[in-house]
Amino acid sequence: MKKLLFKDALIWLTSFFNGDNPSWPSGSILAKKGIFTQSGGRAYCEDMVYNDKIVRVIGKDYVIAYTLKKDLNIKTEECNRNGDLDIVKEYHYAKGRLAALTIKKTELSFYSKIKFVHNFDGTVSYKDLRLNSSTNTKDDRGYVGKFIFKDGNLIQKLYSYYEHEGSIVYDYDVKNNPFKNVAGFDFLLDIDMPQS
Repeated sequence: MKKLLFKDALIWLTSFFNGDNPSWPSGSILAKKGIFTQSGGRAYCEDMVYNDKIVRVIGKDYVIAYTLKKDLNIKTEECNRNGDLDIVKEYHYAKGRLAALTIKKTELSFYSKIKFVHNFDGTVSYKDLRLNSSTNTKDDRGYVGKFIFKDGNLIQKLYSYYEHEGSIVYDYDVKNNPFKNVAGFDFLLDIDMPQS
């Protein structure tokens, strides 16, 4: 189980972008590399590949392939370093906003369905349910939380898992999330969502 019982910082290094320069045309700058640094100092990198829209993200031990319909990301498939399918995420939308996310890991007998509620104050609350793959019976996992945004950027995720509570703080080296110009990413809310 991925345990996130500490405060993390997400730092994107996008040296090719100057967030203070209004002359950059909107939509023309795409992040090519992400460097994530956790509060304990551990860091990892991801490379992004585009073909007009994002095609895949490549990490040290995984590759994530994206399927988009128009400008909405409807599915991601994550393979391990051997090319074996590991995680499938399916995105469900209502009224142009992400309403639910289904996460299936190939080796598990259950899957997660995360439901999102878009609140009047601009935050987004979520609840994660575990469902048995064979019977589709629901089991409340205890994961609940909230995403907090500022100027259209995710700045904090609050979460609770039974008696454990925590938060993840997102910080960018430019004014905007570098994925802001990537088609479909403005609808996604599952950054660092617990996977097991």
